[in-house]
Amino acid sequence: MVKCVQMDEHTSTNKEVVKYSFYYANEGNMGPVNCGQMQCTPSHRFGPNVRSYYIVHFVFSGKGVFYSQNGRYYLSKDWCFIIRPGESTTYEADAQDPWNYAWLGFTCVPCPSFLESDTLYLPQARPIFEKIRKEYINYGKQWYILSLIGNLFTVISEKDSEKVNTHFNTMLDAKTEIENSFTEHLNISELAYRYNMDRSYFSKTFKKVIGFSPKEYQTKVRMDNAAIFLRNPSLYIGQIAEDTGYPDVISFSKAFRKHFNCSPSDYRKRLYQD
Repeated sequence: MVKCVQMDEHTSTNKEVVKYSFYYANEGNMGPVNCGQMQCTPSHRFGPNVRSYYIVHFVFSGKGVFYSQNGRYYLSKDWCFIIRPGESTTYEADAQDPWNYAWLGFTCVPCPSFLESDTLYLPQARPIFEKIRKEYINYGKQWYILSLIGNLFTVISEKDSEKVNTHFNTMLDAKTEIENSFTEHLNISELAYRYNMDRSYFSKTFKKVIGFSPKEYQTKVRMDNAAIFLRNPSLYIGQIAEDTGYPDVISFSKAFRKHFNCSPSDYRKRLYQD
């Protein structure tokens, strides 16, 4: 059985609030939880709050700011922001030009990778959310909402693929930079900043293109070179630690043991035994 009721999640001072919640008796991999639209009043703020389901908001007009665990995002027309279950988020309308947005809330197991971004510039999604804003959602339309979620998934996944293709050469450049800078204390956040990305999105895109996260690849490059350096008996462990970008022997040895399942000294002994 599915029940659809109109609710006001926000304060009564906000204009044109329309929200419908769907309560499912059955359990499935994906299903609608709620949907609606709202013209916010100046500086209207919601959160911090933790949800148990996904919500994708689409901004029709105006401006606002979205706070996630990964950072702060100033958003305006045609931007989406994504709330994931179990993560604390806050969003606030601009004081001068408050935003007007619509949203789709849903459950989804497992999580598609394209929902891992905090924000997306997605004008292609406007027709989907316009249907929420303009149409009356009644008891019999739960499957219609489910189809809108499916359409939204298609649009987001296509956008995600476009982003990966656009950033392909950028990620190859970042890969080369990691390879050439393994002797330095290269900070992944600083590397992401050089390419005008936040660390979270940079790491996810890098992994899609290269197959490793930036941190994993940096460690791999350092360990590959450390293994080569250990073949030279004249190099001390401390020098190898420094030459592979580690601040001290302890952190180097810890990373080496995790990667090779043995200490640098034991690895060197095995080389001589072989």
